[in-house]
Amino acid sequence: MPAFPEPDDGNSREGNTEEEGDEQKFTFLQACGLNTMNMFGTGPLITIPYCLQSVDPVGPHCMVGYAVACFACLCDSFVWAEIGSIWPRNGGSYTYLKQLYGEDSLGQLMGFMFIWQFLISGPAELASGYIAIAEYMLYIVDTNDYWIRVYISLGLCFFTSLLLCRKISEVGCFTLFLWSITIFAMIFTLVCGFWNYDQDYLKSPPGVFDDHKKLIWSIAAATRFGIYDMTGYYDVCSFGGDCKDPRRTIPKSVVTTCFIVGIIYILVYVAVLGVMNYKDYVDDYADDADESPFGIMSVFTEELFNKTFANIITVIVCITIFGSNFAQLCGYSYLPYAAAMDGNFPSCFAFKTTSGIPLVSLLTISALSIIWCFFLLML
Repeated sequence: MPAFPEPDDGNSREGNTEEEGDEQKFTFLQACGLNTMNMFGTGPLITIPYCLQSVDPVGPHCMVGYAVACFACLCDSFVWAEIGSIWPRNGGSYTYLKQLYGEDSLGQLMGFMFIWQFLISGPAELASGYIAIAEYMLYIVDTNDYWIRVYISLGLCFFTSLLLCRKISEVGCFTLFLWSITIFAMIFTLVCGFWNYDQDYLKSPPGVFDDHKKLIWSIAAATRFGIYDMTGYYDVCSFGGDCKDPRRTIPKSVVTTCFIVGIIYILVYVAVLGVMNYKDYVDDYADDADESPFGIMSVFTEELFNKTFANIITVIVCITIFGSNFAQLCGYSYLPYAAAMDGNFPSCFAFKTTSGIPLVSLLTISALSIIWCFFLLML
């Protein structure tokens, strides 16, 4: 068994040198913003109806599994915080696997396997956000046309890449702007949801807790969506080498965002499920549905107000989800870059612009995500 590596001093070659200056590094607040947006965009604003569909029988008891996922992720955040403070470098999981398993032994293999599978999983996750935005936008034009959805997804993919090809300081400022939109969307959902709350809508089907075997499988199925939604509290670990005071910024931002967002997620689920009878809309989100459904927040807002106001909120939700993709792509672009800096990936991915952005890695991940934009979200 390899010896446990010594903690990093934070001055790795990936970008923690004094010459770069603090203006080319992310602050604690910006790190929290990127973590939070990464989580919120792919959170309840997308998954509520799909999580309902995942349990048998369909019903609000899916929240049991969802709460289990939130608690598990909170525990996991302490792990990320610890290893992030030990090795405050760029690369996230790639760097940690390499260090934990030993740079001169299994670490090379684990890092190699992670970075190559990431080229599939990372772009697919990004595409799910683009597709979700397209589904919300289709609500405004009142159509379910497949190709319109694809064109919107591809356009968003290009636009996100364009915004990230800027100085880190400018990316950080734009992060705070998108973060403010995300906070507004959450406040709107919670206030409107609990103002019109009806506890009868949260009643599960009779006898659902009597069949323990089926209940356990249902909880497990719902937990998947909770884990998916919570993904992102460790986004800062991907670009840890480009943070100010990383050994403090990384653990504080990881644990803080995971804890706060986990609580908000559960409240959002309760707020949305307490406004509408899930039986009226949940079948539209089934795998065998004839058409791609509209976003749940559009349906939620129209139920409370009207179509016009729902269109406005739909745009705000789209910006929120866009912020998630913005944060994801920002973090993901540092993963192949870190591997290339170690000589474990094609050297062209080690290219970094004078503004601090790993350009080749960024554009490659964006290009790969285009492939997944042709799929449906429910698949």
